[in-house]
Amino acid sequence: MTTHYVNVEPGKNQSDAVIGAVWTLVHWHLTRTNNTGIGISFPRRETNHRFIDAIRLHGSLQSMTDVRLALMNSPLMTQGEKIAMTAVLPTPELVHHVVVHRSQAFTGRAKFMREAGMTQAQATEKLGYRRLPLSVGLFSRSTGQKFYLTPVQTVVDAPMAGTFNTYGFGSNRSATVPLF
Repeated sequence: MTTHYVNVEPGKNQSDAVIGAVWTLVHWHLTRTNNTGIGISFPRRETNHRFIDAIRLHGSLQSMTDVRLALMNSPLMTQGEKIAMTAVLPTPELVHHVVVHRSQAFTGRAKFMREAGMTQAQATEKLGYRRLPLSVGLFSRSTGQKFYLTPVQTVVDAPMAGTFNTYGFGSNRSATVPLF
């Protein structure tokens, strides 16, 4: 059960790439430690439809302390990026609960390139660079490749216990995190 949380927010003039970098660090930490007890949510996701501007991590007191320490000691935080991070705080009691999962979005670029026999540069020139709204660029720990995740938060009637994957999503869409 998630009893504590930590908020992470880049400074006002920081790009959404900083959110991706922070989320990548969390993913790498969860992969390295095999921690299945940390979930993620996006506190202003419903009110800010342009981009994701904050991450909230949820877990036990110990897991939040560990992940906060890992983030604080990362080069991203120690090299002067303007990122605000709260202390480990107890979760409020009266909250909604959400299942956070990824949306497998398809932009059509790969199919278009394949059918038209175009290179990446030609497709970019023809289509322009399009990124899905509310998607975040991450780097995979296992492959090192960059990819985009589009998180979706679905409100549920009651909290559900379960485990989380290395991106902080509820495994099999079963584990919930508080939304407040």
